[in-house]
Amino acid sequence: MFTGVRSIRSVVVLLSVVAALAASVGCAATRPPDHAAEVRLSLDSATYARGEPVRAAVSVTNVGACDLLVPSLDNDGLKFRRGRPGVGELLVRRPVLPNQAAGQPRLISPGESTGRTFLFCDLTDEAGEWGLMVGLSGCRGAEAGSPPLSTCYSEPAPFAVSHERMFERDPYSGIVVRRQAVALAREKGGADGTVPARAVLVPLGETGLYVWVVLLGAEDDPLSAPAAFTVNAYSGVVKALEIGESPQERTD
Repeated sequence: MFTGVRSIRSVVVLLSVVAALAASVGCAATRPPDHAAEVRLSLDSATYARGEPVRAAVSVTNVGACDLLVPSLDNDGLKFRRGRPGVGELLVRRPVLPNQAAGQPRLISPGESTGRTFLFCDLTDEAGEWGLMVGLSGCRGAEAGSPPLSTCYSEPAPFAVSHERMFERDPYSGIVVRRQAVALAREKGGADGTVPARAVLVPLGETGLYVWVVLLGAEDDPLSAPAAFTVNAYSGVVKALEIGESPQERTD
């Protein structure tokens, strides 16, 4: 009789141990790691014309259990790569960013996100089906001496480029060429191709970026002053330049 009772008790204890182990394994499997990041990439469109600028939004979410230090979202910590579906080769593409000192890391709590939108002018140079992905390096825990995480990659963002050309760009710098800037300014000002035009590429301070300044109209006409426009050398956005306004103040 006692032997039977001891056997039952042994089985109960064994089942309890198994249940406890299963529970602990389940908790370990569902508990997030201390430090982890999720990177997402989205584009402003699914289809583009050749030469059309692309705006890509990057978001970084802390999916760990502890605070996370995210590096400045710039060309130092982020690497964008473009490739064709099913083709192994991925080429690095750099967004249009001003020259500036490296930013400070940002501390985000579990569940919080940080992000930035980037402008590209060299993603649509060839027609076809493409994909863009980004890798983020340098995330680490907030604790002193915390090692950096492995590079975090986004899922590829697919997009298509048609054969129709939107902007003509310099193949090396990616900026809108002079005749394209003049055509855009004429369209904005309602002027035809017979209206005289002059275009000058002006640096935007020490940013390393440029803007086209286009003057429409005869320079020696005493009855009317030339109309002035700025053409963003990267996005192609055209705006009237007011009297007394410096084109170096234009960053859009």
